[in-house]
Amino acid sequence: MANMDLKLSNEKTRNTIEYNVGEEAVLKYTSTCHDIKNHLFIIYSYISIGDYEKAKRKIEEVCNIMVNKGEEISTGNLSIDSFLKIKTSQIKSCNINLEYISERFYIDPNYENDICIIMGNAIDNAIEACNKIKDRNIDKEIKISLLPKGGNIEIVIKNTNYSPMPVLNGKVTTSKSNNKHGLGLRIIKYTVEKYNGTFNLRQRDNKVCLKVLLPFKCDKF
Repeated sequence: MANMDLKLSNEKTRNTIEYNVGEEAVLKYTSTCHDIKNHLFIIYSYISIGDYEKAKRKIEEVCNIMVNKGEEISTGNLSIDSFLKIKTSQIKSCNINLEYISERFYIDPNYENDICIIMGNAIDNAIEACNKIKDRNIDKEIKISLLPKGGNIEIVIKNTNYSPMPVLNGKVTTSKSNNKHGLGLRIIKYTVEKYNGTFNLRQRDNKVCLKVLLPFKCDKF
C-alpha cells in the first residue's frame, strides 16, 4: 500500500506540473518558488549561526506574506489552511473568479493530507477547465466549499466548463491521449475509497460539480 501511495503521489506531482495554466501563471509560480527558496536560505543561515530569534521572525514574515497573498481562509486546521491559501492564490493568478465557503472545525491532523490531495486534484482540474475557455465574454468561475456535515467532511468544487466530459459505462473518462485529467480523478476516487466515502461528479449547464463526502470524525469550534 505504501508503494501505491508513493506511486500515486509521484504521478500526481508530474500531472500537476505538466498542466498548461498559461504563461502568466507559470511565471508567477516560478517567481513565488524563487522567493520561497531565498527565504529558506536566509532562515537556514540564521539557524546555522544559532540566531533562532531572527529565524523565528523571518518565518513569521514569510507566513504573513502567504496569508496576505491568499484568500481569507481559516478552518482551524493549519495544513489545510496553508494549502488552500496557495491554491486560491493560483486561481486568482489565472484571472478566474473565486467563491469560497467554509466553517471552522477540528479534524485529526492525520487526515489533513488526504483532504489536501482530494482538493488539490479537484482544483487543478477546475483551473485547467477554466483555462481552456478562450472567449473573454464568458465568466470563468470556481466555487470551493469545505464544510463539516454531521461528523463528516463535505468537499464541493464547482467550475465553469465548456468541454463535455466523456462518459463510458457510467464513468467519467478523458479525451486526452495522455490521460492526465483522468489520473487526477482516479487519485481522488482512490483516496475517497480509503475512507468508504462517496464521490460524485456531474456536468450541467456548462458547469461541473464534484462532491465528496468523507466520514471523518470532526468537531466544530
